[in-house]
Amino acid sequence: FENDYKTLDTPYMESVMWAFKTLWDKGLVYEGFRVLAYCWRCETPLSNTETRMDDVYRDRQDPALTVAFQLETGEKILAWTTTPWTLPSNLALAVGPDIDYAVMEESTPEGTQRYILAESRLGAYERELADATQVGTLSGADLVGRKYVPPFPFFADTPNAFHVLAADFVSTEDGTGVVHMAPGFGEEDQNVCNAVGIPTVCPMDEHGRYTSEVTPWAHVHVFDANPMVIKELKDRGVVVRHDSYQHSYPHCWRCAEPLVYRAISSWFVEVTRFKDRMVELNQQINWVPEHIKEGSFGKWLANARDWSISRNRFWGSPIPVWKSDDPEYPRVDCYGSIADLERDFGVQVTDLHRPQVDDLVRPNPDDPTGKSMMRRVPEVLDCWFESGSMPFAQVHYPFENREWFDS
Repeated sequence: FENDYKTLDTPYMESVMWAFKTLWDKGLVYEGFRVLAYCWRCETPLSNTETRMDDVYRDRQDPALTVAFQLETGEKILAWTTTPWTLPSNLALAVGPDIDYAVMEESTPEGTQRYILAESRLGAYERELADATQVGTLSGADLVGRKYVPPFPFFADTPNAFHVLAADFVSTEDGTGVVHMAPGFGEEDQNVCNAVGIPTVCPMDEHGRYTSEVTPWAHVHVFDANPMVIKELKDRGVVVRHDSYQHSYPHCWRCAEPLVYRAISSWFVEVTRFKDRMVELNQQINWVPEHIKEGSFGKWLANARDWSISRNRFWGSPIPVWKSDDPEYPRVDCYGSIADLERDFGVQVTDLHRPQVDDLVRPNPDDPTGKSMMRRVPEVLDCWFESGSMPFAQVHYPFENREWFDS
């Protein structure tokens, strides 16, 4: 232990701080509102890597629901979901533009009713559509742009919402070939919806409970709300089928609770900016065994996404960014050393941990009124950012041992 290092030591943390500032100065760090795997018990997002660790995926039984959405033209389009709790924040439906959809007609006491679902999924819904006859076929492209009635009133006034979109990821392996879209709770949902101007709505708090926007179930945990949402839809007569679905589902590696996918403000390293260079440099590495080069590691590099590096936790290296607390006088400062902090805040800094680092507050130099203050953002860094800094941070580079390390 003579030459040990600990990620919690101040010199180590200062090197981590320098690494963050280096990325910041290169324009490789940004703050985004993105859908990420989120643990509601630990109250923090997880990176993609953390959702791919050993034993993270476990079998789980979830309710599967087929719901009839009323198109403005009168037909009902059938969508399938294994997350009924996301239906209160539904903002769009997605179809595969090249998939063929059957138009099924049924006579009911109320009159003639038409249903739309993927033609190749008719066999799976034989029982539910036993009294219906196919009267036509539409391509997914024919359905794109069709408007429908919002299934719940909570976000009914959302701009550009409640119409059918085209999405390449829609499949006919299970379900109806129609996907319900809640951009606050699905990465693909968010990307497709945002591309056509549908904003991200996320009525979930940090504990995994509905916010007050979802009035009848406010403050209920979303998993506990599943039966309540299903009952409400059944009472309205729009549930075509309700069964259960066993699937492999990601759990938190820290606490083993099932994760949710949730839009959250997070700090990212823009890995996609230098991904191609990493793929190129990987060709110069002699891998043992050789197949890893183009196999698991090569594929990981080729598909690398921007890295979510912030965690909503107390313990860890703080993100060294201070922001003005008044949007009228915006200012953002990033620090890369203790000396820089001492210069601006006028105090000796001996500990970079929370809460001491959060106590560093100063007037915003860009505010002539002198009222707004510069306060640190609350997040800490992903522990993998700290461990990845080990080669240089263990020797307090670049503040010490610079010549030795560089050579």
